[in-house]
Amino acid sequence: DLVLKFCHGWCLAGSRDPKELLSYLTAFLTVNKGEVIILEFEIGSSEVSDIYHLLTLWNVMSNIDGFSNMVYVYDNKLGKWPTLGELVETNKRIILFQH
Repeated sequence: DLVLKFCHGWCLAGSRDPKELLSYLTAFLTVNKGEVIILEFEIGSSEVSDIYHLLTLWNVMSNIDGFSNMVYVYDNKLGKWPTLGELVETNKRIILFQH
């Protein structure tokens, strides 16, 4: 079974439970209405197993009350990124990058 965990580079140096960490970030944003968080995920490649990991991560995110509602989704039609003020105003204060 897949055990999803966050770590930096080398997991033997320590890891975090995604649900616990993302729940903490959601609580932080709930209290701090003017903050924006950028999360960067490095998931190996575009192989099927890595896409599965990404979908598993999104499933964890979607099951945290309020998290996915705050995720900003870039709109190609607009052709530009919103300002931080616009992100705060629309409560889309989580930006996700994956590479």
